[in-house]
Amino acid sequence: MKNIALGIILLMVSALAKASLIERQLSHQSNNRWVAEYRLTNNSLSADIEEFSLYYDFGLFDNLQLVAAPDGWDDNPFIDNPFQNSGFEFDGIVDFLVDVGAAGIASGETLGGFMVSFDWLGQGEVADQAFEILDPATFSIIDSGTTLQVSVAEPAMMLLYLLGLIALFVPRNSRHYP
Repeated sequence: MKNIALGIILLMVSALAKASLIERQLSHQSNNRWVAEYRLTNNSLSADIEEFSLYYDFGLFDNLQLVAAPDGWDDNPFIDNPFQNSGFEFDGIVDFLVDVGAAGIASGETLGGFMVSFDWLGQGEVADQAFEILDPATFSIIDSGTTLQVSVAEPAMMLLYLLGLIALFVPRNSRHYP
């Protein structure tokens, strides 16, 4: 039983072990207008994160606008709305770049405050987005993934989950007293 529990824990930890993670928290503004706040974590990249791009699917997102960028990051990022040209569909993009001379996000650090507003054209929940971490000197892709939607109550859920895992390993008293 302990081997199974240990195996499950290792599987979960390995699934979460990505070099970088972008969490997204959504705020509904009106009708189909939303604001997303992004929090970027550099879990294990050796170089600081100095540039990253978020992608917004054609036909699902429109009217991208910067709401805020943290101190030390360009407050006028490259923004290109989704569009169609000559029959080809192009996803929208918001590209954040650290200011010249400012520090990027070092390994083990997290930085939030990247905020973008957009119109959601899809049905149901707002879709997750692809992202890429870029080397600003060569524009090569260092890491990529999909944003992770978080809710405000997540720490409480994680605490309950952790307590459940601890309970699996607490030895039980098997003596019975008459």
